[in-house]
Amino acid sequence: MPRDAIWYCEQCNYELAGLPPQGQCPECGHPYDTKARKGVRDSAHAQRRVDRIMRLVGSSVYFMLAVCVMICAGLLSFVARTPNKPLIVGGIIAGILVLGGVVSLLRDKDS
Repeated sequence: MPRDAIWYCEQCNYELAGLPPQGQCPECGHPYDTKARKGVRDSAHAQRRVDRIMRLVGSSVYFMLAVCVMICAGLLSFVARTPNKPLIVGGIIAGILVLGGVVSLLRDKDS
């Protein structure tokens, strides 16, 4: 770990920059020791956590879009001459979006 690494409290994720190498977190009181790497998380861990959350948000967009497509298809079926066509097309598009969301989740598990 580089000397200028940013450390975070393991308990509450409070940034410990500028504090002594050993002590208690000013936010939650959890003891930490940056030299022994006890009670702390490094900046890379925090970034991985943010990246994982962003990947989950990105994947969930696929699922929300699929729901929106099916709602629109259902509404269109009320005014269409052939009510099944919007539902079929909407189902196909929603299925592709759900498949994209699943693939995105599975791909992100590997990284």
